[in-house]
Parts: sequence; C-alpha cells; structure tokens
Amino acid sequence: MKRFLSLLLLASASAHADHERSDYAKVTSAVPVYEQVSREVPSRHCWEETVHYESRRSTAAPLVGAIIGGLIGHHVSAHDDAPLGTFLGAGVGAAIGSHTQRERRGDHYHVEERCETTYETQWHEEIVGYDVTYRYHGRNYKTRLPYDPGKRIRINVSVTPAG
Repeated sequence: MKRFLSLLLLASASAHADHERSDYAKVTSAVPVYEQVSREVPSRHCWEETVHYESRRSTAAPLVGAIIGGLIGHHVSAHDDAPLGTFLGAGVGAAIGSHTQRERRGDHYHVEERCETTYETQWHEEIVGYDVTYRYHGRNYKTRLPYDPGKRIRINVSVTPAG
C-alpha cells in the first residue's frame, strides 16, 4: 500500500510538471520607474581662531614665599614676639610669592584651526524598476521588473483545464 501511494504521488507530480513550462515573449516596452532618493552629503568648513591659554597656577610660589617670609620674620623679631613675627613674615612672603607668580605667568595666544562637519540633504532620481509590457500569443501582459529585460522576457506558461 505504501508503495502504491508513493507511485501515485510521483505520477501526480510529474503530470503537474508536464503542464508547466517556460517560454519567451517579445517585450514591446520597458519604461523606467523613478523614485526620489535622498542622500546626506558631508561638508567640512574650517576657520582660524585665536585661542588664549593660561599657565596653570601653582601653589608653590605662595607657599615658598610664606616659608621664607616666616623664617625671616622669626629671626628678625625679638624672641618674645617670635610667633607674631613668624605669622606676619609668612603672610607678607605668601603675598609676595603670589604677586611674583602672577607677574611671571606665561599666558599666551595661539591661532588654531577649528573645523566643523555639516550635512546637506541632496535629492536625486533613481531607477527602482521597469514597467514592462510584453506580448505572448497575440495578447499583451504587464509586469514590473527590477531590471530592463531587453528585447524578450522569459515567462512561465501553465496550462490548466477550463471549467
């Protein structure tokens, strides 16, 4: 029984295959179909810009000034006023160190190139397919294809009983 069913399926498949075939039809027209397509186009713009650079401020100059000023204030003042002399000397030394640092600060200016990229949308037409008219056995047919088929087009022909 299984063998009979297998043979029956094979016979029906081959009978169906006999009713389908491919052939060629004459192309009577192939009209391109266009679509508006956008594209982002980069554009780089550059310019020169003057840039100010500040030297880093260091705590070393005021600190060294405070230590030196404190030592000098301690040695110069009388022994009874040594803490006051140390304190005043440290304050004056820190102020002098800070002022000296500001005077010697290495601020400078450089001309640098700065750039920026912007994007512009550009539109253009692009072919997205072809509306094809072809003739087969005296009748006209239409289809859309992703390519231009040329002078003839391969078609599948299927024969089925009417009615």
